[in-house]
Amino acid sequence: MSAKNKKILSIIGLLVMGVVFIFVGSKDLVHSRQLAAGGKIATAKVLDGEDDVSGRLRMHTYYLQVRFQPENGGAVSPRVEVSKEVYQSVPIGSTVTVHYLPEDPIVCQAGETVALRFGNLLWGLVSLLGAGYLMLFFQQPAGPKEAVEQLGESVKTLS
Repeated sequence: MSAKNKKILSIIGLLVMGVVFIFVGSKDLVHSRQLAAGGKIATAKVLDGEDDVSGRLRMHTYYLQVRFQPENGGAVSPRVEVSKEVYQSVPIGSTVTVHYLPEDPIVCQAGETVALRFGNLLWGLVSLLGAGYLMLFFQQPAGPKEAVEQLGESVKTLS
C-alpha cells in the first residue's frame, strides 16, 4: 500500500471516528446535564462489578451492575460506568446512590454526585482536528521513502 493510500485511509478513519465520538459524547453530555438538572435519586443494590482493562496503556474502566426501583415503573438493572473510587468503595451486595432520569431510568449514574461526562466529545474533536491536519498537509511527504517517490514522479514528468 502506498503512502498516499495510507494517508487517505487515515483521514477517512479519523473523520469516521470523530463523527462517532462526537455523536456518543454529545449524547453522554446531554444525559449527564439532564441528570444533574432534573434527575431523581434512588438507592440501588449492587449486583456485580467489572474492571475492564483495555489497550496497551492498560486503561481501566469500571462498571457496576445495579438494581433499583424508579418512582413509576418496575425495577431496572442497568450496567453503569463508575469512577474508580465508587467501584472500590462499594462491595457487591451493598447499596449505592443512583441518579436516574424519570422518563428513562436506564439513563443513570451511580455515586453521590452526578459527573459531567464529556470525554468522548473531546476525543471526537481531537479526531476531527487530526483529520484536518492530515488534509492540510496532505501533499507533504510523510517520510524519506515518500519523498523519493514524489521526486521520482517529478523526474518522470520532466523527462
